[in-house]
Amino acid sequence: MVAERLRTAEAEVVVPELHRGSLSADTAAVQAAVDSLQEPPIVLGHSYGGSVITGVRGAGHLVYLAAFVPDAGESAAGLGGASPRLQDAIVPGPDGSTSLHPDRAADVLYGDCPEPLAVWAVGLLRVQGPGCGRGVPERHS
Repeated sequence: MVAERLRTAEAEVVVPELHRGSLSADTAAVQAAVDSLQEPPIVLGHSYGGSVITGVRGAGHLVYLAAFVPDAGESAAGLGGASPRLQDAIVPGPDGSTSLHPDRAADVLYGDCPEPLAVWAVGLLRVQGPGCGRGVPERHS
C-alpha cells in the first residue's frame, strides 16, 4: 500500500523481494536496489526489514517502521521473543524455516485491521528462512 501511494505521487519506488534465506542475502538484495538508483534513496524497513536495512550503505535516510533496530552484534531474534499467541501460530518447516499458520496469521498480526485488508496482508507473508531472524548485520549504516 505504501509503495502504491508513493508511485501515485510519482515517486520512484523499488521493493526488493526479501526472505532469500539469510540476512546477508536480503541485505545484498536491498543494497543492489540502492546501488541502482541515481540519488541516495530513503530506505524503509518494516519488521525483519529493519535488520536488513541496518547494513545498507549509501541510503539518504533509513526509516524503521514497526521494525527491529539491532545494535552492533544483535539479531532480530535476540531483541525479543514472540508473544505466546504468535509462538502458537508459528509453523516450523523441516529445513528450519518458519511460517505462520494461515488460519491464525490475520488474528495474530492484523487483528485490528478490517478483514479485507488483513486478508491482503496475510497474502504478502512469506516463509522465513532459518538464518533470517538470527542473522547479525555485518555493518551499521
